[in-house]
Amino acid sequence: MRVPVFLTPRQVNQYAQAFLTKFNQKKALKNDSFLKKRAKLLAKKYLERKLPSYQITWSTRQQRIFGICNKKTRNIRISARLKKVPSWVLDYVILHELAHLLFSGHGKDFWQAVGKYPKTELAKAFLKGVVYAQGVNK
Repeated sequence: MRVPVFLTPRQVNQYAQAFLTKFNQKKALKNDSFLKKRAKLLAKKYLERKLPSYQITWSTRQQRIFGICNKKTRNIRISARLKKVPSWVLDYVILHELAHLLFSGHGKDFWQAVGKYPKTELAKAFLKGVVYAQGVNK
């Protein structure tokens, strides 16, 4: 970390602490354990039914989709591209994929479950904007 020479030792310490806090927050997003904790919290808060056991991990291979759930293997992969989006958008994608553990497809029951998340429509619009900005036709 570089700091201007005119800073006092106290100011350097303050800047260093702020830097470390931001660095550790970004580093936490890189862990699959972050996804597991977030998924557990979202499932408890928004899904009324108990989920089967599952795995959730980041994926660097997903360039066209944001998340995918394999209901047979109960594996959920979240695109690493979402590390850059606001947390409420990531939460929506996680909840969307968790709901697929309970419901196949995107039927009425699925959307009722996902719709309990208050920023569902806003997150969907945000993701459509991401797709549009990337020039990816969907």
